Amino acid sequence: MALKVVIRGADNQYGLDGIAQADYQAFNVAGPLGSDSGGLPLRCYVRRGTRHERALNNAKAYSSGRPEESYVVKGVARGNRQMVVEVIEKE
Repeated sequence: MALKVVIRGADNQYGLDGIAQADYQAFNVAGPLGSDSGGLPLRCYVRRGTRHERALNNAKAYSSGRPEESYVVKGVARGNRQMVVEVIEKE
């Protein structure tokens, strides 16, 4: 699945089976309009040491107001608003 999102920042929770903190970086995303998108944030996991983790670390995180950057994340959706991300691309 692919979603257009804004990056909200890193997350320190790892509640998904088979996802270890040593192997994955957790982060939160919101809809492309930020707080105007409605809905709850999605927790995503990207494999450490990949170019996609570097893209995440270089992303400008959204905090309030109108988001400046949006991204397309592609991966496998899991339960409880979580996703294992395989690709992050700046839009």
